[in-house]
Amino acid sequence: MRELIAPGVAIILVLISAMIAAQNGMVALSIKNLTAAQIGTQLLMLSFIALVIERAVEVYVNNRFAGEQLDDSRQSRLAGAKVKTLQAALDAETARALPVGVSADQLAKATNAKQESIGKWNDEISETLEMKAQFQESAAVSLDKLKVAKRRAAMTAATFLAAIVALSGVHTLTQLVDAFPADAPVFQTKFFMFADTVLTAFLLAGGADGIHQIVKKFTAISDDITAV
Repeated sequence: MRELIAPGVAIILVLISAMIAAQNGMVALSIKNLTAAQIGTQLLMLSFIALVIERAVEVYVNNRFAGEQLDDSRQSRLAGAKVKTLQAALDAETARALPVGVSADQLAKATNAKQESIGKWNDEISETLEMKAQFQESAAVSLDKLKVAKRRAAMTAATFLAAIVALSGVHTLTQLVDAFPADAPVFQTKFFMFADTVLTAFLLAGGADGIHQIVKKFTAISDDITAV
């Protein structure tokens, strides 16, 4: 149902935008006659800013989750160390020689005692291995949750920093269009700045890789046009 509603909502928003533009007498904007090198330079500048934001976000996330410790993972490591200790004790008990020069009754008792001791060590090792497996499973779930929390924190921080940069005057569309016509309504000028700020903020928040993809596609298109 949502798959059907989403396109409909998008179409309605486009129609509403067109009606607002018509009612407010918005005029068409002319694009600057920029060379491919100039456009590429602007995109690279945005990519550099996005890289700076990514580094700042990385520092923030690392500091934010520096105190996060996965207790289940620590318990799993402790259980693993305990298994090694128990295995060493089992090996020592297994290698322990039976007494010599004793009666058959004493030898039988010593043998039974050794078998009981080996059985106890094996049981304890099995229990510890089971606990370790449970801790590992729980640690895997906790690690997945931690990764999700880090991604959310990183995206939130990136969007916040990108919004600050965009509000400070770093824009994308403004660099591509000529000055507004004298007959352009004030509403259009303000709305254009709003849209440009939002677009730039999300573009920067998306990271340098996304902008790099734009640069690659733009370069390919430019090369195709030049070859014609």
